[in-house]
Amino acid sequence: MHGHLSSPNCNLLFKVDEAASFPFETYAKKAVKYLFLVAIGSIVEILLTIRQMDYSNTQAVRHLVFTSSIVHSYGVVNLGTH
Repeated sequence: MHGHLSSPNCNLLFKVDEAASFPFETYAKKAVKYLFLVAIGSIVEILLTIRQMDYSNTQAVRHLVFTSSIVHSYGVVNLGTH
């Protein structure tokens, strides 16, 4: 692709000798694959957390399992109130 862009008011002239198109389809396919991998990983993590909570005996242990899974997954550091 060749072309030029000029602005007489600003005395500017831009010339493009060769321009390549952006490979949108390639990046879109990669993004969709990544989206599916992340979605599957998240679903597996949720199911494993629910299964682990089913085997927990007390509510305090369940809270600990839930809190540790949130900290591990999302990097939340401070879950307490001020």
